[in-house]
This record gives sequence, C-alpha cells and structure tokens, in this order.
Amino acid sequence: MLWLLTVILCSKIKSQNEIKNVIELSLYTKIRVVTNVKFQKTQGFTVINHPVLRTDLNKTERDLVFGEGN
Repeated sequence: MLWLLTVILCSKIKSQNEIKNVIELSLYTKIRVVTNVKFQKTQGFTVINHPVLRTDLNKTERDLVFGEGN
C-alpha cells in the first residue's frame, strides 16, 4: 500500500479548533503523517496525544506529528 508521507509542522496548538483544522486538512489532501518515536526525538518532534486527535485518527488510520521549534 502506498502512502503520501508528509509531516505537518505546527509551532503551537492553542485550541481544539486548530487541531480539528489540521485533521480536516490532512483528510482533504489525503496526507498520511507517519509517527516514529525515536525519529521524532532525534528530529525534535513530539506526538500530541489528544482526545480529538485520537477519535479522528482511529477512524482514518492517520497519525499527526507536530514539530516543536523551527
């Protein structure tokens, strides 16, 4: 199975609406964001665990990774 591998970078997530907007964008563009804890730690990425994300991701089998910094 082929997936478009893309990382969505967000400096700060301030509200549930922003999280929902990112999810809607990823669904609209059919983006799959791959999570890998070891890679994230070395590249400065952090997985955001949030009920809104978890609910939507279970339906779409997508994971979102948010970068900190740059």
